[in-house]
Order: sequence, then structure tokens, then C-alpha cells
Amino acid sequence: MDQTRRPPTITSSWTPSTPRRSASMPSTVTRLGRTSTRTTVLHRAGPTIVFPRALGSCAVSNAAQWRTSALDVLAHENLLGARNAARRALWLGEGLRQRVALNVDDAPIVPGLLSVVVPAYGVEAYIEETLDSLSRQDYRSIEIIVVDDGSPDRTRDVVRRYQRRDPRVKMVRKQNQGLGAARNTGIEHARGEFLAFLDSDDTVDRFVYREAVDSLRATGSDFAVTPYRRIVKGQLRSAAWWINEAHARYRPACTLDDFPAIMVNAVAWTKIYRREFWNRQGFSFPAGVLYEDQEVSTRAYAEASSFDVMPRIGLNWRIRDDRSSITQQVVSLRNIVDHWKAAEDSLAVLRDGQVPEAYRERLLQYLNFNMSEFLPQIRAMDDESWDAFRQAVSSLLAQLPPGSWQDVDARAKVMLTLVRQDDRAGALRFLQESGWDRHRFSGNVVGDQIIGNLPLRQNPSLPADAFHLSPEETKLVAILREAHSDVEEGRFTLRVLAFIDGIDCERYPQDVEVTLVDERSGAEVRAAMSREPHPEDALRHTRPYADVGRQSWRASFDIAPLLSGRHWHILVTARVEGLERQRPLGFDARSPMVDPRWVVGDVRYSLLADEDGHLFLASTALDQLAVTSMRVADNTVDVHLVVDDGQVAELSWRDIDDRLSLPRGITPVQGRGQVSVRMALPRTLSDPEGLRQTFVLQARPGRGEWRTLPLRQVTADYDHASGWSVRPHWPSLQLATAGAYGERPVLPGDATLVRHRAAAIVDSIELVDDAIEIGGALLPAGAEADEAVLNVRSQRMPASWQPTGDGRVVLRAPLHHDQWGLGTRSVPTGPQTIGAVTGDDAVGLDVEDALATAFPLEIYSPDLLLIYYRSDETELVANGHAPLPVGDRERGNSIRLREETAALTGVASRPMALFRSLYGEVANDSALATHERLLERGTDLDLVWAVRDGSVPVPPGGRPVLENSREYFEAFRQATYLMVNVHQPDWHERPEGQTIIETFHGYPFKQNGVTWWETLGFTPERIASFFRRAREWDYLVSPAAYATSPLLEFFPDRDPGPTRILEIGYPRNDVLFGERASALRADTRRRLGLRNDQIAVLYGPTFRDYASADDMTAAMVDFLDYQKIIDHFRDRVVILGRGHPFNARSGTELARHVLNVTDYPDINDLIVASDAAVLDYSSLRFDYALTRKPMIFLVPDREQYFAGRTGFIPYEPTAPGPWVDTTEEVIGFLENLEAANRAQAAERERFISTFMELEDGHATDRLLDEVFVPRGHAGGR
Repeated sequence: MDQTRRPPTITSSWTPSTPRRSASMPSTVTRLGRTSTRTTVLHRAGPTIVFPRALGSCAVSNAAQWRTSALDVLAHENLLGARNAARRALWLGEGLRQRVALNVDDAPIVPGLLSVVVPAYGVEAYIEETLDSLSRQDYRSIEIIVVDDGSPDRTRDVVRRYQRRDPRVKMVRKQNQGLGAARNTGIEHARGEFLAFLDSDDTVDRFVYREAVDSLRATGSDFAVTPYRRIVKGQLRSAAWWINEAHARYRPACTLDDFPAIMVNAVAWTKIYRREFWNRQGFSFPAGVLYEDQEVSTRAYAEASSFDVMPRIGLNWRIRDDRSSITQQVVSLRNIVDHWKAAEDSLAVLRDGQVPEAYRERLLQYLNFNMSEFLPQIRAMDDESWDAFRQAVSSLLAQLPPGSWQDVDARAKVMLTLVRQDDRAGALRFLQESGWDRHRFSGNVVGDQIIGNLPLRQNPSLPADAFHLSPEETKLVAILREAHSDVEEGRFTLRVLAFIDGIDCERYPQDVEVTLVDERSGAEVRAAMSREPHPEDALRHTRPYADVGRQSWRASFDIAPLLSGRHWHILVTARVEGLERQRPLGFDARSPMVDPRWVVGDVRYSLLADEDGHLFLASTALDQLAVTSMRVADNTVDVHLVVDDGQVAELSWRDIDDRLSLPRGITPVQGRGQVSVRMALPRTLSDPEGLRQTFVLQARPGRGEWRTLPLRQVTADYDHASGWSVRPHWPSLQLATAGAYGERPVLPGDATLVRHRAAAIVDSIELVDDAIEIGGALLPAGAEADEAVLNVRSQRMPASWQPTGDGRVVLRAPLHHDQWGLGTRSVPTGPQTIGAVTGDDAVGLDVEDALATAFPLEIYSPDLLLIYYRSDETELVANGHAPLPVGDRERGNSIRLREETAALTGVASRPMALFRSLYGEVANDSALATHERLLERGTDLDLVWAVRDGSVPVPPGGRPVLENSREYFEAFRQATYLMVNVHQPDWHERPEGQTIIETFHGYPFKQNGVTWWETLGFTPERIASFFRRAREWDYLVSPAAYATSPLLEFFPDRDPGPTRILEIGYPRNDVLFGERASALRADTRRRLGLRNDQIAVLYGPTFRDYASADDMTAAMVDFLDYQKIIDHFRDRVVILGRGHPFNARSGTELARHVLNVTDYPDINDLIVASDAAVLDYSSLRFDYALTRKPMIFLVPDREQYFAGRTGFIPYEPTAPGPWVDTTEEVIGFLENLEAANRAQAAERERFISTFMELEDGHATDRLLDEVFVPRGHAGGR
């Protein structure tokens, strides 16, 4: 029987009273324009709790009202410490009680008890966090069984200490035999009615086990299975898409026949079993093998009478920070063999259980999903591993049932066939030619099939059907882009993007049809369709092979036929030749916040989304019980409604974010017909985060259930004096039906009262005279701000806050500014926050619902594209982008543009040098030195810079091209010289006659090259790409003799081949010598506002690998206490805070009295302008030493840093200065810099002579003489 839930019809009826659940408790945030109330201080000693007098002042003070007030007091943020102490006491008391009860009760299985088995081996660094997450579980009746599997570290000591805090933790010790055996040992000691497993470095959110047990009790199922996500260096990351898809909805009492796709979740720690089921089936884990949980999971799915599929993600799977090469783990012989055995054993369970559909599904999962871990890694397999992998693939393919080959993705079919044929060279060629890129290639339509134009299409050894794209690869994409209703015209209109994936829609135009289907009757209403190409509609779905924006369609419906239905599914169908695809209409982040609501008679229609993300048109019956109007005045709300006798006894407010759903301001209702009720404004002690606090009006008859009430007015009504508004609820596209656990929904159009904490409610955004003007209503009227700011990355730029005198304000943010005295530049790209500032508190801007229907709102200026969104908390947020034409934006369009320019055969009108520093984020480093010296010595070269955006200052004589623009790709194709300090882009192939110069961007110290890439888990194909690009370097600049050996790590087998290595010093450091340095120092200090008598200290820490999850970004460390330095030195010392480029990409927020120079264009300016530096492991210490100024090394995390990344050379001789751990020690050395400098002078000179022996201020000349002069593109010295 199909147990999946259908979206219920939305009616204004009594709703369940199950409390809402949220992940966190509210916290107070200071907000501009907060309504003031008279307050009473409850406690003189201990935490101060501010208690509004308005709370509890309503007419009826009953038990529910007092319960609400009491819980408000207990939930106050000032009692957090007391609550935590109480929790610890509760854990201790619960643990002692449970231990006594278990000792007294000799029953082998204790009803209600959950046993969580935690196998532990070498997890000293993680297990305390794991135990914390278990101790905090909402489900209190829990025993935690830690199995110490012979840990070589101090894991058992950590567990022993924890047992004193929570006696529910029990430790069992055994000899090391692996995960499977450890879990089996834990099961022997488990006494719970329910059984779960958790790995000892993972964590679990507090709701997971409660919700699973609640579901099992409600359904009687044998186990529940939950989704998970990953923890990568402290950051939460999504699991694979197939895991998320399997858990997209709650599926209670499901069977394997109902939902075989759930088998993709095959790990042990996502299941919560009934112990009776576990024992009855005689389950145990195999010992001494990898993938020990796969067969057990498969047997559980196959043998269960039913299981519950949970939708809420709460298990957190840690990817270890101390991992060795991920690739080598994947391609090891043991991993391949054990994975193969687990697959064979799991398939045998399904084959023997005679569940053919489940068997077929699981085998397809292995081929489509599991093989995606192995196939891209085949370059790294040794011969023995390759042979085992080939046998495994052959075995799995031999078991594929007839007709199933078509459901294997084409890219996998090609690769699996090549592996089975033992054609490793062919498989590597397929990977190198981007064959594994899922959306890279289109196909030809032949009947009802799409034949993919993949690499090796002409290989005669490959069967033709290997190139047939699977149904998964050719799904219909159907996304909402616009919705509108016009009752007067009687039309309901949608604009949708709809195309079949894998087809070039320019070559194969597709016809699209949109149909509304009534859920009850099955009646269909078809739209009048018209094609309306919109290039912007393709964004988030661009494809390299076609402009899919051509597949935008307008669907127009007559409203009249829709009035007969109550719940209309929206189905989209696309057809081309003999091919047809259909799916429900969906939405994405670019879908608008729509208001296609209209009222006909006593019915309101709304566009909503169900729990699968499918849009539907729903009706809400407006029966007689409805609010005709509400109005706020004098700290009260007048509510006008129509009621019958006995229909309503009380009204109350409910905070829609209150996880306890507490009723507030309970007020009696008397009379019938037109009734007016005066209610107090709802109050809470703690303000939740966000710009709005929304209360929904609810009613109940006597002691019945609370229900929400529809509001007949359709626009918001503000009370500017108090900062409150009355409005019908207007959700974005989201799940608005009852949730999986009966949460009480707030429906579109329900009467709500909103308390605003923003400075203004934004209702207009426009570009006026090169500035963004944001207009809105002040709340409360007359609210003021100290200033307004625009924050982008690490830059804080002034804006203006201009009240207009009519209860409104205009916030104006210029789009160009002179941040560093280097000339006016564009605001940089990246996430933007804009708002008012009062004191030290920044306040965002609330977006009015009506304006949100225009979002995402795109505003083009000459140098910047601004895209505005409304956050989930209704705050205005923006992202700045380079102003590329819409048809050139995003990956698919960019690849198509790049391939067009790759076909260029012409040459530039004059010889060109193309400079690219980092990823176009700056115009500095050795490229800047080369640019300037070329101009000084004379050159006929067109000097071109690739830049991220208009904020990057290009040096005089240079010409910028925007990254990913047509001009950018043309420059890569036509440049005579290409000079980079990271690898050139992976798509670039050096054209004939081009000279590539690689300089890198710092003295080599930190481990890099192939060993480091493998540690980071880079695929073999990515590493091969690095090597291919290195082979194209004509010259590699080495700054010193010692540096050449580390730089060889960037070449395969450390062989540079034809690349010439130039040991010439670093051109970028020439500016640090002679009179030019003195002039640059004076100019930079003037522009930064530094007085001659002030000591400028450059704080330039490097990024931490242990804090970087993507090897591109990281948060800046905060080891230096800026306030202590300022308090000690006052204005005698100025801190120049300079984050690493990894920090710059994330953005840094330093104390306001620190000069944040993270985004300053050139580090050399800061080197010469400063008087001392506080450094650590950054290569900046090499450059800074050349100035002979003092350096202090703040390195409190030495052990942790070098445990994660070693150096090419020892650290000690490269850090000539005091090593300190605290700010106080830094202050001590800053007190007498002259003495500190004298003390480190000799050591520093040894450092320079050993590692920077070539630095003399003439490295750039040596580069020009070697490379440019012989080719006639630079004059003499």
C-alpha cells in the first residue's frame, strides 16, 4: 500500500496542537526602532531579567497564561548559564536513577530505553563532542555504550571523565577488531527497547532520537532511518543528492516494495531499531572488513514488516581533518575488494529474498552512485587494484537484469564498459575530455531516446547503447519564474522554464504544456501556451550546449474553471519528436515570492509548495469566522470579527517561531455577529533573532483546540508610532501544509500581527546617479541612526541615512568610492550587507512583502550587477557581480562562450601581455613589477589585466578585461605572453606562439604540490590537469636557490621537462629597496592617515588549513587581542589587520579601532608603511625580513598547525624573532621595538643570506632580459 503522504487540501479548519519544533532558543539582538515599554526588574542579584508590564495584562489570567509567563522567564537568555547547570544536574540525576533502575530490573530488555552503541578507536579529539550531543538528546531514557576498541590514545580517559558527568555513559573495553566487532560487543551490553549506533567522531542533533522513537511508537514499524549531512573542518555540508532525495519526505510505515530507493542509505548509524526486531532477525556485523554495515542494512530493509523514513536532517558525519590521501584510500586493493564483497552480499540478500525490483534498484545504485567514487580515480589505481576493480565491475554488470542497462547513466555505461574491456587508456581519455562532467554534452533525439554526444562516440569497441542517456540524465526541468493573477481579467498566469535535460533546445525546440489537475476529481484545465524566451530564466540551470532560456513559456488560465476545485496539481509536459517528459512544477532560489492570491466569494486561492517542493494551487474556505479588520493603537489591538454563538470563546496570539506554541494575551470573546475585541499587544521576554516577530491570531471554543483565523483585508496596515503592523500572512514558496509531525500551519491570508525591529520597511530600490537608493517607512516614526554603512567583503563603506520628514527614510549607497586614496573605484563584488548603525549594533532592513514579489531584483550599473534578495528572516540582502551580459553568466553560458572564442584563428592587432594575479582579485605581485618595468624600459606590448571586477585598480598603462567575459577569453587566446602566479585556468590550452611565465606568489614554505593535493582529496584527473598545465610553462621563476627544489613538486616526477627555471629573486620585492621604498612609505602612510609619531604594526596571519573546508576560503584567526593593545598604547600604535587571500574571500570583520587592510590592493605598500610586523607561518615573513624591521611571531597553535601541514623546510631558521603565545607578550616587545630589532638582527641576516640571497632590487630586470628582450618586447636597462 502506498504510504506516502499527499499534500492535504488547505481549509480553514481546526488544526493539531503539536508544538512547533525549532533548532535553537531565541536570543536578544539590539535593534534600532524597538518599541519601548515600561519594565520591572525581577531580580536584584544574579542575572537581570527585564519583564514588560504588558505581559499578562489581558482580561483573563488563567493557568495557560501563567504557564506562558513562567516559561518566558525560564527561557530568558540571561538564565542560559543556570539552564545549562540545571541540564548537567538533570543528566547526573537521570543517569544515577537509570543506573539504579537497571541494576534493580533484571529484565534483558527495558521498555522505553534507547541504547546507543558508540565504537571508539583513536578518537580522543572528537569523542567528547560526540558524547555531548548524546547527553543533550530530547529523548531522556537513553544509555550510551562506548566500546573502547583498543584505542592507542587517551580516548578511554576522556570517556571516564565524562562518566562522572553523565552516568548514562557506560564503557566496555576490548581488543581491537574493527568497527563491526566493536558494535557487536556493544549490542551484547545493550538493554534498550530501541537500538542505535553512532560513530565516535560524529554528532547527532537533539531531536533525532525523540522523533524517531515517536514515529516508531505511532507506526509500529521495525526501525526508522534518518538522513545525514557531513562535517568538513567544522562546516556543515550536504550529503550526496541521492541521500537528500531519498529523505525528501516523511514516509511512515514504508516497505521495501513501496520505496526501494531508500536502500541508498546503507550506513549503520542512520537506523534506530526495535531491539526485538534486531534479535528476531539475528543481525550482527561482520568483523574485520570495510563496509561492514551494508549487508546488515540491506537485510533490515528486506526483512522489516515496515520502516519509517525520516525527513529531518540531524546526523552529522565527520570527515576527519587528519585524513591521509583520500584517493589512496579509495583505490586501495582492500577498499576495492571489501566494497565488492559488500555489494555482492547485499545483492545476494535481495536475490534470495525474491524481491526483484529491490534487487534491480540496489544494483543500479551501485552502478550509478557507488561507482562514482571509483571511476574518476582510476588513474591512481596500481595494477593489482585495477585488476580487482575490473573483476568487480564485470561481476556487477553480469548481474544486471534485462532492460536495466538503459537506466545506467551514459557516462557510467561508457566508463564501466571500458573498465570491463580492460581499456584503461580509453577510460582515462574519456575522463580527460570531460566525459564525466554530467551536464557537459547534449545528445541527438532518436525516437524516444537521446543519444549522447560524449567523448569516444566513434570508438567501435563501445556498444551504441552505451551512449543512450538514462532517464535520470534526461529529466524534465520545470521551474516557476513568474506568477500573476488578475481577477478582473479572469486570468491566472505562470511563466515557467521547462526543458528536457541533455537536448540542445536550439536544435530541438521543445513544445511545452502546463495543465492543472484537480486532486479529487482528476479534472484537467490546460493553459494557453506561448513561448517567451528569457535568457535570465535559465540562471541556475544553464547548460554548455544551449541557451535554455529559449525554453521559457507563458501559461495562461481562465480562472472560472478553477473555482470548482480545491487542490490543483500543476503538471508540466515537454515534447520533442518522439520524446515526452512530465513532472510537477517546482521552484528554486530565483523563483519569485509570489502573490497569486485572489478571493472569489468565500474562497481564497493561493500558490503553495508541498513537502516535495512541488507547487500547487490550493483553496482556503473563508467561512463566517473571519477577521474583518485589525488595528493597532495605544499598545492594544482592536480585532473585529464575525462569530456565531459558541463558535469562539477566547482569542490569543501565538509567536509562529515559538517551538512551544504558547498562547499569549488570552482574551475572552462575548456576543455574536459583528464583535469587537480589544487585545493587549503580545510580548515576550526574549527577542528572537530576525527583523520581524510574527504573531498569528488564533481562536478556540471553550477548551477546544486553537485555530488560526483568515484576515479579509489584503494589505498591510502599519502603526508607525509603535512599530507594529497588521497583515495577512504571506509566506514565500515553502511548505505551508501540515508537516510530518502535525505542526500547526499558518496559512496564507491568516491574520497576523508583526513587531518590526528594523530601522525601515523597504518598499523601493532603484539606481539614481551612480548610487543605490533604498526607500522605506521608518518604524517607529522618527527613528534615527548614527550612520548607515555598506559592507562588502572586508570593506566598510559609508552610506547616508536621510529621513524625508514624512515618516520615511532614504538610504543612499554610492557604487564608487575611494577606499585607499588610490582613486575612485567600483564597489567590489561579493555578498553585501547594508543597513543602519546605532552604537556598535548594525541593523538590517526589512523588505515589504509587495516589493519581495519583484525579487530577485537585478540592477545593472556600468561596473556592477547588484542582485537583491529577501532572506528567510525578511532582511534585505544583496550580492554584487561583474556586469556580464545575462547570456554570459554562470557556468553553462561561460563554457559556451569560451568554446566560441577558442575557435578564433586571428591574432591581436598588437602583441599582448596578459597578467592574471591570483584569480583576478588583485593587480599586484611580480606581474605588477613586470608591468611597471616594461613601461619604464619601453615596450610595444598591450598590457592587459584579467580582473574580477571594477574594484581592482589596474596600474597606469594597463587595460582591464573582466574575468569570464568575451574579451577575457579572447585575451587568453591571443596573448603573446601570459603571466600568472597560480596555475592558468584548467580549460586553457596554450596556443602556438604563446609564452607562459609562472611566478607563484610567495616564497615556498608550506607543503604543496602532488603530496598536498592528494591529502586534500583532489581527484587524479585534477592532479593530472595541474601537471598538464605545468608542462605548458615556458618559464618558472624561483626566488632563491633553496626554492627550486620545492617548486619541482608541481611537476610530474619532479621533472620540469622543457620548462626553464629562472633563479633570479622575486620581481615583486624590488620595490622594497632603495629610494623608491622611502617614497612609497611616505605616500602610503599619508593615504592611510598614519601620523609620523605613530607606530604602525602590520598583523598578517596566514590562513589555517584546519579552518579551511575548501582550500580557497577560511575565517581569519583571532589570536591577537586588538583591544588590549589599544588600551595599552592608546593612539601611539595603529594595528594594520591584513587577512590572507583565503580570509579576504570570506570577508574579515575586525574591531572598529583596527585599520582593516585585508582588501588593500598591494601588500608591499603595507610592508614599507609599517614599523613592525606580527606574523606567523606566512611567507610574508620572507619579504618583510628584507626591510630589516622587527618581526614578532604570534604562534600559539604551532603544534596544531604543523600537525595538519608540514613545511618544505624547517620553520625555526625561517622565523628570526621572538615566538610568543599571547597578546601580553606582543605588547612587551612592542614597548621597545629598537631593542627587539637589535636582538633579532644577526638571526635575521642569517635568514636573508640563506633563503633570500638573490634579492637586490633588480630581479625584474633579470626577468625582462631573459624573456622579453630577446623577443624584442622590452628596451634596454
